[in-house]
Amino acid sequence: MKYIKGTLAMIMSMSIIMVGCAKKADQIAAKYVSPTMYSNYDCEQIKMEMMRLNNRKSELEVKQNKIYKNDMALGIIGIFFLWPLWFAIEGDGETAAELGTVKGSITGVEQASIEKKCGA
Repeated sequence: MKYIKGTLAMIMSMSIIMVGCAKKADQIAAKYVSPTMYSNYDCEQIKMEMMRLNNRKSELEVKQNKIYKNDMALGIIGIFFLWPLWFAIEGDGETAAELGTVKGSITGVEQASIEKKCGA
């Protein structure tokens, strides 16, 4: 009976901790950004903005995935050794929020490009 209670306690602890962990970059949804924001852009400006946004997205994905890996490591180490490490878990923060906005901006720029018939 003690074994079962201990196992259940560990499973519950893991579940609670992992819920507070950061998400992987590809799990972060795009936030809506209106394409009208880019209505004054010409095709060259749209192209440059798309390049800038894609570069920023790549940077943020690397950063978010590092946060995710650190949170997972702290959660697992905390389960087996030092539960106070759980307080160091970051979860989703500024990086995740900015990544969602950048993903939404990319969609907005793509829609503006389509509306202006900029092509590839």
